[in-house]
Amino acid sequence: MAYSSTQKTEDEFANRQLGKKGLKTKAELMTAARSVFSRMGFVNARVQDITTEANFSLGAFYRYFKDKEDILDDLIALYFEQSYAVTFLDVHYEPAYPTKSLFKSTQQVISFASENRDILKILWETSQTIPHIEELWNELRNRINKRIAHLIERAQMDGISYTDVDATSTAELLVGMTENAVYRRLVRPSIVAANEPENLTIRVTQLWAHAIFKPEFANLR
Repeated sequence: MAYSSTQKTEDEFANRQLGKKGLKTKAELMTAARSVFSRMGFVNARVQDITTEANFSLGAFYRYFKDKEDILDDLIALYFEQSYAVTFLDVHYEPAYPTKSLFKSTQQVISFASENRDILKILWETSQTIPHIEELWNELRNRINKRIAHLIERAQMDGISYTDVDATSTAELLVGMTENAVYRRLVRPSIVAANEPENLTIRVTQLWAHAIFKPEFANLR
């Protein structure tokens, strides 16, 4: 079952009932789960591993979560909300200089991914075996794809993008390409060079720019 907007509202209401101590305990359990799932893998991890990591009793865990799937859902839902917000944070489309906002958005996406390699590792693992995790991910992809498709359509109307390009398909392909590049360059390797996020940002931005914009508007300045 997907994590719906109704469920999100219900969870926000429940969180308000916890109080500061309860919210702190829940946050510490989620931090511990994040560490355990990333280190051991979700399949191998047990609730007891999470409570040991957080230095809490099993009873404390079950006061806030039903099982390890429940805490996984909270971790993934939080990551997805933050990921969407970061993608478009303070990004303003400028027809005269379209690669400026493109670079800023790409930089924010890749920096956020680099800072959250552990969550992405968990996501790639669990989306292969837990259907509703993949459903949640597809919901995020669709939200991002629609917004990017709209921006491509604006660029087409402004005469800086190719009019024979299908905005929806282009958005889907470019988002998929970026997702895969982030996994291969930032998530899968055990060690990532310090300059890799910056290098990846430039390469990905260039690919997006040349796929969307006419040559005279596609260069990074």
